Amino acid sequence: MKKKMKIKKVCDGVYHVDFINRYLLGSTLMRIQEYYESPYKSIKGKYFSLEDFLDIYSKDNGSFTYFVDWSGFNFPSSIFDNFVKKFSHDFTRKEREFVKLISDLNSNGKYYIIASCGYNEDDVRHELAHAYFYLSKEYYNKMVNMCASFEYSSCLVDKLIEMGYDKNIIVDELQAYLCVSKKKYFSKVFSNLMSKKLDKVFGKALKFRREFKKFDAIYR
Repeated sequence: MKKKMKIKKVCDGVYHVDFINRYLLGSTLMRIQEYYESPYKSIKGKYFSLEDFLDIYSKDNGSFTYFVDWSGFNFPSSIFDNFVKKFSHDFTRKEREFVKLISDLNSNGKYYIIASCGYNEDDVRHELAHAYFYLSKEYYNKMVNMCASFEYSSCLVDKLIEMGYDKNIIVDELQAYLCVSKKKYFSKVFSNLMSKKLDKVFGKALKFRREFKKFDAIYR
């Protein structure tokens, strides 16, 4: 029988959890992910029931489309530890199994969890950009400064907020998209850009991709 989820070490401090399907992925991790970076003030950083989230997400989107909307998840060890403390009295069966899986790592210090359905290199590299942003002070500082000086940041940020990303993690998301997105995917995500402007924005993002490759080589 195929395992529902498998975990493997990608590089120092970073672990990938591979789920058997997207429904299991989303239904297991949505409360952890939303606790971390939900755009809803009544959800982010607070305890909330599964029913609370189903209601607010369905009302905002017309129906509950979460499992279709999100295919990759990521969160740092500090968030995971806080989630366990706040939600342990109310774990779903799937959450309990996931917590057991992560707890068995016996990892010392900071670590980062990325999760998806299958191991797609493009998706994983996007999540690795988030991991390096958390694990490396040098990477964090470089990306914050580069995003602040990037002349097209504002139009990209507006699109990310429209897509449902929380404002407090927007720089992290922006750097991840700029660092690893292929042009076809980039144009799909930032469909608000005219093709001529898109080419210019994507071309100027080259410095982000170079910096990511440097750190990816160090970690892996």
